[in-house]
Amino acid sequence: MAKILSGSASCGDYAPEDYPDHTYLSSYRFVPQQDHTMQRRIMENHKKHIGQSPAEADLNLLETARRCELYGMKMHPGKDHESVPLNLAVAHMGIAVFQGITRINTFSWAKIRKISFKRKKFLIKLHPENYMYHKDTVEFFFEGRNECKNFWKKCVENHGFFRCSAVQNVQRRKARVLSRGSSFRIF
Repeated sequence: MAKILSGSASCGDYAPEDYPDHTYLSSYRFVPQQDHTMQRRIMENHKKHIGQSPAEADLNLLETARRCELYGMKMHPGKDHESVPLNLAVAHMGIAVFQGITRINTFSWAKIRKISFKRKKFLIKLHPENYMYHKDTVEFFFEGRNECKNFWKKCVENHGFFRCSAVQNVQRRKARVLSRGSSFRIF
């Protein structure tokens, strides 16, 4: 729906003389395997938004995107310790774990003590809770080291954007030439 509104914002106000049929939408890709039936449905939706300014169309787009649960989330394929295929994604609230597109767990930034990776293994260390009898470290496995490192970087960037209120200027020790892992502590 958000992409459809985006197309409306790009095309401008619907005018029957400018858009006699659905073919004006063929240069836009709203969904995978987009066909003529889908383009007709999008055109009917475009007609419903006659009279909106570009600013109003953009505001409607943002409002619709805000209500879409998966909007802006990029799935990163991984596996758990039992080799069950999962998708991991980073969101404003923390790290989300999906089985397919169904969310099965969320690790909120407030509960995460540290995130790190070593080779293909991505680690989430959680703050201990009172009477916590299960592990305080959760492991996920990626296809390769680069995929794992890229997901770790996304987590660090998102955490920095959504959780940190101030940036501290910390003196760094001399960098090691060969590093086989990395970690980031969340304060």
